[in-house]
Amino acid sequence: MPESLSAIARRAPRTLGTLLLAWLAARAAVALGLPVPWMIGPLLATALATLAGAPTHSEAALRNAGQWAIGAALGLYFTPEVTRLVLSLWWAVALGIDWALLLGLGFGLVLRGALATGAGAALMRLTGRANPWFIGPLLAAMGLMMADVNLSSVPTALTNAAQLVIGVSLGVRFTRRFLQAAPRWLAAAALGTLAMIGASALFGAALAWASGLHPVTLMLATAPGGIAEMAITAKVLQLGVAVVTAFQVCPLVAVLLLAEPIYRRWVMPRE
Repeated sequence: MPESLSAIARRAPRTLGTLLLAWLAARAAVALGLPVPWMIGPLLATALATLAGAPTHSEAALRNAGQWAIGAALGLYFTPEVTRLVLSLWWAVALGIDWALLLGLGFGLVLRGALATGAGAALMRLTGRANPWFIGPLLAAMGLMMADVNLSSVPTALTNAAQLVIGVSLGVRFTRRFLQAAPRWLAAAALGTLAMIGASALFGAALAWASGLHPVTLMLATAPGGIAEMAITAKVLQLGVAVVTAFQVCPLVAVLLLAEPIYRRWVMPRE
């Protein structure tokens, strides 16, 4: 059921205050020369403010709008020439899908062993989201570009604003309750994340050697991060955005289709 306007209005001061803080943090990150400043700055500032007990808030509608803008912006990179390049790398994309499935399954099993809880069920809930506000505009823009329909680029101010609201939506999740519960599993998650980053970097470097593409492009393409976040990073660093996006989207589709069967076939019988 749609949320009432009165409820949104009651949260408006918190939302606007959080956005102001995020904007100031983004400007500071730009001045400091940080990578992906319009997302990293708001994320860090909002996370610290939330942990300090400040009344931060992120509206889901703003994150959806941000993902819509980023999806449309990234889809515009898929010109016919770029699409042909990505299709020529089908073997690398297939390896990336296998890599994502193995990496996710291995990390899930590590967390399950560390927690001795229903981590498998939590994993299933997480993989049940197909991120329609990002995927939909991405596919629509890709389709138009591949049909050789020339579109203007998304304004930089809009993509910066989109990164800002995505950073805010991530930062507000770092609550005090999160930290109180975190010691039970944070060490395992941190070690597992570092191991995944290192393994993905080696895998990306191997694919770069085999394909001739830029190593950092393929490291981002195979990194265990969100599609929007990895693609934004590639865009800001002026790397192969279409390649990173394709490598991130295809494993997501595979995970959504195969995670449940794999979980039910190999994990659930052992519980």
